[in-house]
Amino acid sequence: MKLLVRYCLQELLATIVVALVISCLILVLAMGMREALRHGLSPGLMLRTMPYLLPQTLAICIPICLLLAITLVFGRMAGTNELLAIKALGISPMVLIIPVLTASVWAGLIVVGLIEFNAVRGTRQIPRLVLQSLAEVAYTKLRVDGAFQSPLFSVVVKRVNGTILEDVVLTIPAREGLPEITITAEEAELLTDLKRNELIVRCRRGEVEAGFTKRARFEDTLEQALPLDVPHQRIRREWLSLAEIPETLLRLEREWAHLRERWERERSSGRPSAALQEQLLETEQLLRRITVEPFRRWANAFSCLSFALVGVPVAISWGKENPLASFFACFVPISILYYPLMMFSENVAVSGIVPPIGVWLGNVLLMVIGGYLLRGVLSR
Repeated sequence: MKLLVRYCLQELLATIVVALVISCLILVLAMGMREALRHGLSPGLMLRTMPYLLPQTLAICIPICLLLAITLVFGRMAGTNELLAIKALGISPMVLIIPVLTASVWAGLIVVGLIEFNAVRGTRQIPRLVLQSLAEVAYTKLRVDGAFQSPLFSVVVKRVNGTILEDVVLTIPAREGLPEITITAEEAELLTDLKRNELIVRCRRGEVEAGFTKRARFEDTLEQALPLDVPHQRIRREWLSLAEIPETLLRLEREWAHLRERWERERSSGRPSAALQEQLLETEQLLRRITVEPFRRWANAFSCLSFALVGVPVAISWGKENPLASFFACFVPISILYYPLMMFSENVAVSGIVPPIGVWLGNVLLMVIGGYLLRGVLSR
């Protein structure tokens, strides 16, 4: 019996590995191109972002690849009468099914681990990488559009000659009590100093204006250093690890309570602020989304078990004719039923209509259907 289980799991693992390599390669390239278009990255920088996309890609691909492997392996075993031979020996197919379901639970735990790793070391690091490569990103954008804008500076040029920007208008927004700075120069160059974590703007022959003061002319070289600090960004739930979520919720609850108190005071005075009300609603929505996030992650991860419960009986029933047909017989209904139901249950949980555990609705439905189908297959 151990030999049968080992054989089934080895076949399953080999199929999953092949499917993951192919699907992850395609998806990482697609996501890398999306990030490149979003941030204006060069091909070299796009390749440097791809390792950060891999954990997220694996977390997306594992449930689908597991379903594909289960339907192919059990479909082939049914088609070559291996399952029939096992039953003829007086061995229940559950001897093979239970280890596969157990492996799907472990796959779900791996998905949770990948989501955690992605929250800390994955796509969360891409904005930092882009910021550290800001000079390269700016040159790429300036060669195409002649203009570039970021939280640190904006620049308009007439021409780009190698690394030299010609006829430059550089604007550095006001920050930390410093006025806005506008530099007009005949030439300029952008350099990144990673040791000091600064972007160096080196201008030659031009004028500089700070705030409303008079312009000052310079004939030699003027250097302006800009610290490459990651600008403040609104909290994104996919960038939070499970350990960070409770602390984030407490901080958001305090922020929401403070905004609510301010809004109540303004409303009682007859001058309610529309901007403050919008900020209050955004904070409340973010608070709900982060509250639902742990339930959503575990539900997404344990789609592996739900898919396995459906895939095994369908593969045994349909796989005799075409193992690949059994995969589409599972995947198409899952695409039509499970994923829309998952998004719907997440939306109603975020809106507060149902408790956060309601995001498990799609998983529970698939498990019920899979259990019913499995019972029917085993009874024959």
